[in-house]
Amino acid sequence: TRSQRCVLFSETGLAPIRWRRLELQLEYLQHCLSLPDSHLAHSAAKELVVLHAAGRKGWMSKLEDDLQALRVTVPANWDAAAVTHLIARLNTAIHSASALEIAESSKLDLLQTRANYRNGDTRRPPAMAFRDYLRVASRELRVALTKLLLSDHPLAVERLRWRNGRTYDIPRAMRLCRFCNQDLEDTLHALFVCRSSDDLVASRRSFWARVTHLGGTADLQTLRTMAHSDLFHYLCASETGAEVLGFHAVQTLAAYSRTPMKIPTKRDVESHNIDASDVDDDDDTS
Repeated sequence: TRSQRCVLFSETGLAPIRWRRLELQLEYLQHCLSLPDSHLAHSAAKELVVLHAAGRKGWMSKLEDDLQALRVTVPANWDAAAVTHLIARLNTAIHSASALEIAESSKLDLLQTRANYRNGDTRRPPAMAFRDYLRVASRELRVALTKLLLSDHPLAVERLRWRNGRTYDIPRAMRLCRFCNQDLEDTLHALFVCRSSDDLVASRRSFWARVTHLGGTADLQTLRTMAHSDLFHYLCASETGAEVLGFHAVQTLAAYSRTPMKIPTKRDVESHNIDASDVDDDDDTS
């Protein structure tokens, strides 16, 4: 589909409700099992554990079934320490599921290459966290950045994945830039590469002028020689950097929206010897 729910969680750090509900259940169970033996809630929790061990159906068996459905290994003995470890495993599983969904998407290539540039740390960032680019005060800038990052933009790499009534698919390699007609029209090409539009060149010149005054852990020469995906993520890793990139993103998207997209005809597609696997797995055929 055109909508990918995983980014709601990867970009905000919030857990899907199904996972969060299990986490709350486990935290409550862990709390009850940690209470003194004389406490009524502790006795009730222990009785649940005993009934579950005896094979009786109930709250504990439903909890175990739900965890196993999410491929989370459950303990043989349900005590407070085991539940504490189980909560940690559930948290790891949540992040792993989010990372896997992103890795398997042909739309989220920018998220797949994201590095953590906060405080000079270039390790892989957590799969789920509230991202700094979402702290940008201007809604217009936030929306533009989000559209480019999550492939919800008017660029050909995304729009030509939709059939929109056509009877044929357009391979990714043929979704060329409407200005230069040479390279794939995607986020990085639009922001940092194409020079066949005066509007793009002017916006990029203004962008680099703003970058000059950013400061940060990388100097201007380092930024200019970065791989384009690294530059994108470096700027998104701070609120000020994301704001500068956001201004450029707004102008870039506006330039592309003002110019009609190049749509290859069925004959064009058939005349190019392009492997069928070049069509994205999650193309929208509607």
